[in-house]
Amino acid sequence: MYDSYDYDIINAAIFERTSSMVPEAIVGELRQVHDATLAILAEKSDDELLRSYTECVPEEQGNERDGPVAAYVMGNTAHHYHKHLE
Repeated sequence: MYDSYDYDIINAAIFERTSSMVPEAIVGELRQVHDATLAILAEKSDDELLRSYTECVPEEQGNERDGPVAAYVMGNTAHHYHKHLE
């Protein structure tokens, strides 16, 4: 599902999975994922984060997502969070 990059499908699946959860449980899950993401990133060097995304994920060759891994991570974390605060 995630490799389709169809955000309507992805968002619908996430909504279906979480719609019966209480808000505190959703926030708790988000915090766990955020903490796990930070732990993974803490293990990476600047050089690793500046590598090309398609170099790290070869099956993405030709995808518009090429650019530094750090930009991809930011686009799916800090730069994305605000969309859920509105």
